[in-house]
Amino acid sequence: MMIINPYAFGHNFIFNLPFSSSVTYDEKGNTWSDIGMPTISDTAMYTGESGVVGVRNTSSSLLGFGLSDFEIGITVKLVSIPLEGSVLIDSFRTTALGGDGFQLYVYQDGRLSFYQKNSPLNEVKSSSPVITTGSYIEVKATRIAGIVRLYVNNTQVATGSMNIAFDSNWTAIGYQYFDFGNGNYPSRGYFRNAYGLLI
Repeated sequence: MMIINPYAFGHNFIFNLPFSSSVTYDEKGNTWSDIGMPTISDTAMYTGESGVVGVRNTSSSLLGFGLSDFEIGITVKLVSIPLEGSVLIDSFRTTALGGDGFQLYVYQDGRLSFYQKNSPLNEVKSSSPVITTGSYIEVKATRIAGIVRLYVNNTQVATGSMNIAFDSNWTAIGYQYFDFGNGNYPSRGYFRNAYGLLI
């Protein structure tokens, strides 16, 4: 029986990064650049245990979803979570350009968060820790009709209203690309199967 990878053919995918053989190969043709020399290990992008390491796309507004419905996801095995937390997917904009966009983020205690850092802060987060270290975990966020839902291993862990326009500049995976004065929130560990799509 032949198994078809749905990610390879979905016309609504914006980016799809398997991270299995290259940290920059995107099945949808977007161009990415290395930050801090990530490597391939355990068929995943390994960001190490120190420094700011990951990838970012080299053209602007990749995940400028506006008010559209979307899904973003990634599979991670964190080695540790720094005190300042870990960024899984960052799609912010500089404060000079409005500071909108969003971030999929893990607090140091393992709570999962999807937020827009603007004024006021808009955030949907799990009420208890759902991300642990040492094993692969599938994480995704969806927004449908203004409702954001967070999933860990296909189990919903948080939901909330966020019917606002998301604009962005660059998208980064494994760290925060634009610094809001709070550091770069580097993730420590392994990343597989990052994607973003319209739904």
